[in-house]
Amino acid sequence: MKILTFADLHDGVTKEESDILKALEFDACIVLGDIERDSLIKIKDICGDIPIIGVEGNHDERDILENLNIKNVHNKIVELNGYKFLGFGGCLPYKPINGVYLHSQLECSVLLGYAPEADVLISHNSPFGIHDNQENMAHTGYKGIVEYMDRVKPKLCLHGHQHVNEITELDDGTLVVGVYGARIIDLSTLD
Repeated sequence: MKILTFADLHDGVTKEESDILKALEFDACIVLGDIERDSLIKIKDICGDIPIIGVEGNHDERDILENLNIKNVHNKIVELNGYKFLGFGGCLPYKPINGVYLHSQLECSVLLGYAPEADVLISHNSPFGIHDNQENMAHTGYKGIVEYMDRVKPKLCLHGHQHVNEITELDDGTLVVGVYGARIIDLSTLD
């Protein structure tokens, strides 16, 4: 299963980029937050009838995914092509809440502590200590994601927010993939 993944499209999607992405073959699309309404509409056009799921980021207007009929999987499981996906949106509270998803370390730990097992964890923020910047509150990763990965050992953790395109393989085999812009991920390589 190939997934087209987007995160942190602060500069939008150009027509040229859209044309290139439309030519790609993929089975599902995942949005990881901080994507403006116009870009989400372009992503929907790129995907056509291909399913899109995602989480919202710290710069997104509340309920933007639902308003555009994109399945928001924050703290929910959805199954696509035999893979279970669990989502977690937002980042640490670094400013007064203004319609965006901001969760404390404790909230993340509690919510993910009760979350069911998934093959793929998708989140806006990164796991604590992986691809994050702990000198900046807004870009410190979630400890609850690390705890979830230790407990469940998902095959893959996809995150945005940190503006990195990096892959880190954990000792237990979980791949943590930071997405900035657009990226194709082939889940069949994880089996």
